[in-house]
Amino acid sequence: MRNEEIDDGGMVWKTFPERPQEAGISWKSYQNELSRSALTGEADAWLSNFGDNIRECFAAYSVEAYPGFAAAAERWMAEYSREIQKLEASIAAETSPSETSHLRARLKAEMDRIEAFQSALARCGEARYQQLTAEHRALFHAAFATNTDDPDYHALQELQFDDAGTPRIMKVPRGDIFHQFRKDVEDGNLPTVSWLTAPENFSDHPTSAWYGAWCVSEVMDILTKNPEVWKKTIFILAYAENDGYFDHAPSFVAADPKRPDTGGASAGIDTGIEYTYVEDELAQGVERNYARSGPIGMGFRVPMIIASPWTRGGWVNSQLFDHTSSLMFLESFIERKYDKTVKEENISAWRRAVAGDLTSAFRRFDSSEPDLDFLSRDASSSASSRRVTRNQYFPISMRSL
Repeated sequence: MRNEEIDDGGMVWKTFPERPQEAGISWKSYQNELSRSALTGEADAWLSNFGDNIRECFAAYSVEAYPGFAAAAERWMAEYSREIQKLEASIAAETSPSETSHLRARLKAEMDRIEAFQSALARCGEARYQQLTAEHRALFHAAFATNTDDPDYHALQELQFDDAGTPRIMKVPRGDIFHQFRKDVEDGNLPTVSWLTAPENFSDHPTSAWYGAWCVSEVMDILTKNPEVWKKTIFILAYAENDGYFDHAPSFVAADPKRPDTGGASAGIDTGIEYTYVEDELAQGVERNYARSGPIGMGFRVPMIIASPWTRGGWVNSQLFDHTSSLMFLESFIERKYDKTVKEENISAWRRAVAGDLTSAFRRFDSSEPDLDFLSRDASSSASSRRVTRNQYFPISMRSL
């Protein structure tokens, strides 16, 4: 699926966090604020979760009950309305029957989007929350842990700094973007499994590649300040992109069952689920000139760092992993620690055969205290901003790790 198809929400297949929830395993997803909020512009880039908590897109978590949903829905509906106007103009000017038919399909998809949001708006916020069962309230609260207890979680403040003799001002968060996570660590209330989602400007994304170092440093500072928490913590830092550098290693891909010349797989492993085809994309409303056939993975190599008392020493693990490996690790961890079976049914047999479950990354426990130099947010941010202002057109996203 493409971003524009999933971002609207309402997806209905089962997601991994629902499985430990059913097994009685605690979990929580932390962020300063959701993407479905009233935040826009610079405040959104510094304070919301960049749309990276994908649970917002799944019906089971009932994001419509979140207080900021209405403002976001109104904003997105306005965007869809503008797209509808463009499509109607294109249809009026188009002479090709086949292209007109395709444009009409896209128009219907946009109108369906607006209709879905209108329906959600009619039953959102507190009214929707009151309709939730106890089970769905538990999913809602675990998925959308935000910093509402921090009075400044929606506020920015000015940071003044000197850039080689030139006084400059930049915006930074006024509140603590880790407020709830920090509190749970200090109180010893972290759940068994936690997800942390950074705001856009702390995500090491190409649009803001400089501030992620402080974000990672702060998480490690929070975790290691409580020795009782740190001694039983595994911290996994995962990236979704390969930072624009040329990668000489070709990606692993499954054999295409429609093309025998691409190879095969062991008996019982269906590799068809690893592919998408033009007809599938057209049926989903993808524009004809963008529709394609090809594997859905694996992708380019991306960084992953594991930090824990069982991974001390800066070792490199050369086993093949992918984004499902973290889930497979949680399956193994939960089974060994709690003697409970939690299995993600949406990981294909081919992925399980090819990708590891991260367990090979661990070694003997090291109880010594970590000796780390943590970063100051303001000093790090102003130094990073100086680098950006001096090189506005730097073409490659430098990963700050």
